[in-house]
Amino acid sequence: ISDDSPEKLIGYFPLKNINDRLSVKKYIDLMQTATDFRFNVFDMMSSLVYSRVVHPCSKAKTYDEVLPKLFENLNFSLEQIYSGLEYLGMEYEKVIEIYNHQINIKHKFDTSHTYFDCTNFYFEIDREDDFRKKGPSKENKREPLVGLGLLLDAHQIPIGMKLYPGNESEKPILRDVIDGLK
Repeated sequence: ISDDSPEKLIGYFPLKNINDRLSVKKYIDLMQTATDFRFNVFDMMSSLVYSRVVHPCSKAKTYDEVLPKLFENLNFSLEQIYSGLEYLGMEYEKVIEIYNHQINIKHKFDTSHTYFDCTNFYFEIDREDDFRKKGPSKENKREPLVGLGLLLDAHQIPIGMKLYPGNESEKPILRDVIDGLK
C-alpha cells in the first residue's frame, strides 16, 4: 500500500506512438546540449502534450494532478517545467522545423491544396510586453493577445505556423509562413 494512486491515464498512447515513430527525441536532445538543464526537455515537452490530450488544465494543475497519473514516471519539478517551456518558447521555430522534417520523411506533405487560418490567445495580465499586445479579440477581451497563423496541407497536417503580436494584422503572416516554408 502506498500513497500513489493506482489510477493511470493511458489515452495518450496513440499519440505517444506517433511521437516516438517520428524519431524527434534525438534532435531535441541535441538542441538541449546548449543548455544546463538537469532534466530532459523532450520528455518534459512530450508529457505536457500527452497531459493536454487526456486532461487539459493549467500547468500547475497538470503537474500536481495529471502528470502523476501518466503511465511513465517523470522526473522534473514545476520550476523545471516553466524553465523548459521558456526555452521551448524561444526555440519553437527550431522544434517545429524538426517535427516538420521528420513528418515529411514519414508522410509526404501534399501541398496541392493548403489551408490557412489565424486565431489569437489572450493573457490575463495587466500590461503589454514586446510580444503580447492589445488588439482585436474574437472574445472582445481587453487583455494583451498573441496571434497564431497555422498552415495545413491537403490532409490537414500542419506544415507551418507563425506566432505574432496581437496588435498586428494576420494578412502579412500568411506570406511570412509561405516564404518561410520555401
